[in-house]
Amino acid sequence: MDALKKEFEQKAFHLIPNTNIISIKWIESPSMPQVKKTCESLFSVIEKHKINTLLSDLSNCKGFNNEAYGYINLVFYPNLSKSGIIKHAIVFSEEIFKRLMKGTFRRFYASHFEVETFCQQEDAINWLRNNHAKSAS
Repeated sequence: MDALKKEFEQKAFHLIPNTNIISIKWIESPSMPQVKKTCESLFSVIEKHKINTLLSDLSNCKGFNNEAYGYINLVFYPNLSKSGIIKHAIVFSEEIFKRLMKGTFRRFYASHFEVETFCQQEDAINWLRNNHAKSAS
C-alpha cells in the first residue's frame, strides 16, 4: 500500500484509507489538457492496482468546457468499465444537484458500470463499500 500511496502524491485523486476506493476531486473548471492528463493517470493507477470502485467529487467543480465534457462522456466514462471499475459514486454540490437531472445522468452511465449520485461524500463512500447508503435520487 505504501507504493500506491506514493503514486497518489501530487495527483487530483487519492485512495480513501482502509478501502479499495479511488476518489477524484474535480475543482474549478479544468481545461481539456488537465482533464485528459488526470484521466490517463487515473486509468493507469486503476489498472495497475486492480481498483474497481471510484468516487468522483464534483462538489467544487464549476463545469467543463465542451471539449473536456465530450472527452469525459465519450472516452473517460466508457473506458472506466474497461479498466475494471464496477461501481462509481458521484458527489455533486447541492446547487448543481438541483439543476441536474439525476435519473437521466444515472441512466446514461448505467451501461458502463453501477452508478449512483450523492450530495454527501460519506454517503457515497458507504454505498461504494456496499453499506447501502441512500442516494440523493
